[in-house]
Amino acid sequence: MIIRAWEFDDGELDRALAQIARERDALMSAALKLAEERDRRRALARAVDDAVTPAAGRVEWPMGLDEGE
Repeated sequence: MIIRAWEFDDGELDRALAQIARERDALMSAALKLAEERDRRRALARAVDDAVTPAAGRVEWPMGLDEGE
């Protein structure tokens, strides 16, 4: 976005810059939440991958659960 400062009075320019800052902050917050969700999903995928042991041909059940429970 290009702001031509000469087209605004001081109050309008301050409000426009404040709006841009709020929008930037909202976008950064959303990006952080998305990154946290991505990291959570990756950790879950790693845990699932770690639980499955193809070499042994079996699944290790978490939290002490047996396959039949």
